[in-house]
Amino acid sequence: MTNTTMLVTMDVAIRISNLNGTRNQAMNVSVLMGGILFGSIGVGFLVYGKKQHAIIPLISGMMLIVCPYVISNIYLLVITGILFTALPFIIKR
Repeated sequence: MTNTTMLVTMDVAIRISNLNGTRNQAMNVSVLMGGILFGSIGVGFLVYGKKQHAIIPLISGMMLIVCPYVISNIYLLVITGILFTALPFIIKR
């Protein structure tokens, strides 16, 4: 490998790492905060559903706890979080 090829390869690697650096960190913080928020709501629904023997809040709570582990897109996480948070209020038994 010549010096110019090595410099070009290093330059491309640095540019790719710069592209992925700040944006992914911001998105990861957003996903983390969304996961904490919806996970907390999920724990509340899970405890309520278990004590009241209500299946809809129980399932909704489990889904709110599991979703942040599966979904890494912040927009999809917010949409599913709002959906599963509103589900016990929409479906009343």
